[in-house]
Amino acid sequence: MGRTIQVYVKSEENVATEKGLVPSVSGHPCAGIEPVIEYKKKHVLPETYKQVVDIAKKVAEEKGIKLEVYDQSSSVGKLRALFKGVNETPTVIIGNQRIIGSVTEKKLLSLLE
Repeated sequence: MGRTIQVYVKSEENVATEKGLVPSVSGHPCAGIEPVIEYKKKHVLPETYKQVVDIAKKVAEEKGIKLEVYDQSSSVGKLRALFKGVNETPTVIIGNQRIIGSVTEKKLLSLLE
């Protein structure tokens, strides 16, 4: 039976600005375009969560284990966390064992033994 490392994290929503162009208000297609600034929401993982994912990825590659990362900011991630009983992030689950909070390579390897 293949084992899986599951990592549960929660991204933060940031607003980014981008320059764009829109048609002029005059209504005629030949009127031209005007520059505008567009605001877009982006989900970004905090640095501490990125580190957890990187550690899990390294261990998964070394051991030939499947890695699954779930972002609790998404509906799929929320549902997976609910079914697994994950209430805090970051959480790493291997089989019936879990690490909540700070994750080190040593802790992760100890769960695999």
